[in-house]
Amino acid sequence: MSELTTAQLLRIQIAVRNEVANKGQLVVQDRKDLPWYNVLNKKAKVSGTAGGVTEILLKKNGGLKIQHFSNYERLGFSENDVALKLTFPFIYSHLGIQFSHEEIENTGQVVLPNSMRDKGWAKPMSEDAVNSLYDLVKERTEDGTNQWDEDLDLEWHLDGSQDSKALTGLDGLLPLDPTTGTIGGVSRSNPLLQHAVTLGSTTGAGGTIRRDITRLRRAANLNSRGRRGKVSYILAGADWIDGYTSYMEANGLRYTTDTGTGNRKFDIGMPDTGICFETIPVVHDPTFEIIDGMGYDTKGVPFTKRAYLLNMDTWMPFHPRSKNKYLSYPFDDPDRRFTRMSIDGRHTLALVKPNANAISSIA
Repeated sequence: MSELTTAQLLRIQIAVRNEVANKGQLVVQDRKDLPWYNVLNKKAKVSGTAGGVTEILLKKNGGLKIQHFSNYERLGFSENDVALKLTFPFIYSHLGIQFSHEEIENTGQVVLPNSMRDKGWAKPMSEDAVNSLYDLVKERTEDGTNQWDEDLDLEWHLDGSQDSKALTGLDGLLPLDPTTGTIGGVSRSNPLLQHAVTLGSTTGAGGTIRRDITRLRRAANLNSRGRRGKVSYILAGADWIDGYTSYMEANGLRYTTDTGTGNRKFDIGMPDTGICFETIPVVHDPTFEIIDGMGYDTKGVPFTKRAYLLNMDTWMPFHPRSKNKYLSYPFDDPDRRFTRMSIDGRHTLALVKPNANAISSIA
């Protein structure tokens, strides 16, 4: 029987984390794909702001007009307004895990609570030491970090109404009604902040879905001027994908295309069925089905029937330095017998050109 101090337990947690991250050999059966979360993480930038918000300055038509004149006619001058400022606040997130000393001691170990940390407490343990104690903490640690990813993926899909302190995600930044509410603190009554939306496209023989997607893509791409890139992915629910393929089959059209066409800068995952819309990959998002099953207000249009035409150059996730997914190990409470681990982060999600994106849904 070995005796474990709480400092050693913390070392085990760090060693386990390093073991998994470095070797990448852990295979877990119950994990789902997170295309939206993964692509945003790949795009995440370290914010240089010292405050609690990220500001995006957009250029716009300054309101100037050309003047025609003749002879001695007086010329006019006016001040132009060229900036539109969107503000996106940072939000804090935390996930805590605790290990009961009683539970650990029931495995035959002895835990010495509230022991002091020595200078080498945070050094990774040897491989043999890790392997001998790995089963004590590996499932809790791995489950916690995975749950962090799944919870944030869900948050980054919703509009923030589920929690007053939550981040505004996809449904809030690209709502079904593009003309009401605000984005970045600015009213959507400004046409520059309104994205194209077509709801209730039909998918039978002679249906409207192909025409509607073509119009949505055209509108989004026209509004992409001034930014790199065009609509590069269609993030869709299962019902939308099935409806689109049914339409193409019913009308004798091709719905699979070489997905390698062009240089796709931001990999959001390959379509699980190889379905494309004219070289634009259609990517299934399984979180859409989860949202529909959780009682979230979908405003009359289930997520499984939605598709988002995304220009990924217009999405800008930010986090302060070292605050994307930060693991820490607080001291044990003196009057309680458990050891804790915390996962913390601070994030914001900015959409700098809403009208370069679009939404489709099927009836």
